[in-house]
Amino acid sequence: MGHKRLLDVKLDGTKVWFEHDSIEKKNHIHYEHPDVEPILEYTKALRLASEYSKEGIKKEWWHYMHIPDIVICKLRFEHGLDVWNKNHQKRIFEVINRDFAYLKVTEGKHVPRA
Repeated sequence: MGHKRLLDVKLDGTKVWFEHDSIEKKNHIHYEHPDVEPILEYTKALRLASEYSKEGIKKEWWHYMHIPDIVICKLRFEHGLDVWNKNHQKRIFEVINRDFAYLKVTEGKHVPRA
């Protein structure tokens, strides 16, 4: 390609790269994601600790899922969903419940109202 430059390193270790293709005269943004295995182990441990979810609900705060950056990108680029857009919330929960249930930290199921 051409010129490649590191733009950012996120708290989870995700690297954001800028690359310019001088032949096609296009710019590209690339994401390099760290291993998500520790996140998956964390979500599984919380999911198996049934009291964690029950206590959260009692306190009116339910930790439902933990979404790694790579899944945020997949939701955005493959499903057209923006996790920061409240109008996308219902569809995000549908996709997570169906395709990414292993990211949930509870055995419960939540479906937001439209």
